[in-house]
Amino acid sequence: GWSSAGMTRKLVVRTLYRSMLKEIRGLTMNETKLYLHEKPQLSRWGHGQFVYNSSQVDALLKMLPPRVCTHAVEWSMTKRQELLPPPEQCMDGFNRAQLCRITREVFKRSKEAEDDKAVEAEDDAFAVLKLLTEQRQLQLSSSTCVTKGVRVRAVAVWVRKDMKGRGYFFCYRITIDNESEQTVQLIGRQWEILDENGAISGSVPKGTHGVVGLTPVLKP
Repeated sequence: GWSSAGMTRKLVVRTLYRSMLKEIRGLTMNETKLYLHEKPQLSRWGHGQFVYNSSQVDALLKMLPPRVCTHAVEWSMTKRQELLPPPEQCMDGFNRAQLCRITREVFKRSKEAEDDKAVEAEDDAFAVLKLLTEQRQLQLSSSTCVTKGVRVRAVAVWVRKDMKGRGYFFCYRITIDNESEQTVQLIGRQWEILDENGAISGSVPKGTHGVVGLTPVLKP
């Protein structure tokens, strides 16, 4: 009956909400911030590009389901306190409070949705939970280092197993941000890929020219 369906829906929404908060706690342990990574795509292997004036807020809006994205923007425009933090407050990622605020609004939308919109709201909540889970995996397989104001981020994902039994395929992305006050240029690269035992399984020797054939100039 209607009552049973209503109770089931409330239970689903409540479970989703608790699962989202659990993922957020896991992502932000020890005051760690969640930096949103775009998942590396094998189809873009060997491609380089400049990204200007990107922010974590832009990345979040790009990743959220369209209905949730629209809801977040409308909420920010009509409330005194914005749901989405200013870009300058989350340049290095979102903290737990910011993530919980966004999640709370997604949850409230699912809880308060009319019957004809309930399924859509629940689908969006599942999509956000999936996003959090994927970002947690990317966070575990990423690293960052800052040297003289130049930040290098690396993230890797498993792609597939070699059908000939020779190993596994992984895809990685290297992102370089110039956070210094000087213009810099990438003229060469070197890195090593280690396996689970710390042994070198792949490398690019020191002094290798440019990156994907380019020597980009990065302005402050």
